Amino acid sequence: RGTRWILGSVGEKSVADFPKTAKEAFIFFQAEGNRLFGSGGVNNLMSGFTEGDGGSLEILPAAATLMMGPNMELETEFFRRLASVSAYAVHGDELTLSDAGGSAALRFTALSPARVAGTYRGVLPCANCEGIETEVVLTAGGSYTRTLRYRGKPGETIQDEGTFSLNHLDNALVLDNVDKAKEPAFYGIAPGSLIQLDLEGKPITGNLAGLYELKRQ
Repeated sequence: RGTRWILGSVGEKSVADFPKTAKEAFIFFQAEGNRLFGSGGVNNLMSGFTEGDGGSLEILPAAATLMMGPNMELETEFFRRLASVSAYAVHGDELTLSDAGGSAALRFTALSPARVAGTYRGVLPCANCEGIETEVVLTAGGSYTRTLRYRGKPGETIQDEGTFSLNHLDNALVLDNVDKAKEPAFYGIAPGSLIQLDLEGKPITGNLAGLYELKRQ
């Protein structure tokens, strides 16, 4: 509980074998109220669960948003199999949900520093320069290095480093060593990219909202 589980396979079929969806499919078990949240890649899912002895698990009837979008095959099969789950097993960063016959219905991998490790780059908006060349390097051990170069201002480069933490519920990370009242410290996690958030960790809105993406190299 308290972990964001990213869908890896449906039955014997890998998620990579399905047409790509706009969002990652996942589930999140919240201890408070035994609630379950998730996404099939298009629609959001809300449900509850009951955990029993010996790894038994019942997923209560779920409610989902009703949006239509491209590549719904993964979501349809994910939601169908989720309703059949009767047991779970966790081995390290892997979660397996099985049906009443004991067959693996769904497999997941935990959101972890290793999963987001990599180098992310982009040029972000700047109020008093031509743009901020931003590079964020994340390691599997949970450390980061961030470099900011201000275009049009030779020699003005800022670098900071430290550790980062993951917010499993919001699918975001926070740079722990940053003064959060003064500098951006929050980044949303998206497939292949990080999205810089505002000083409160909320999505940036307005005409420039789409320009705060750092792409994985």
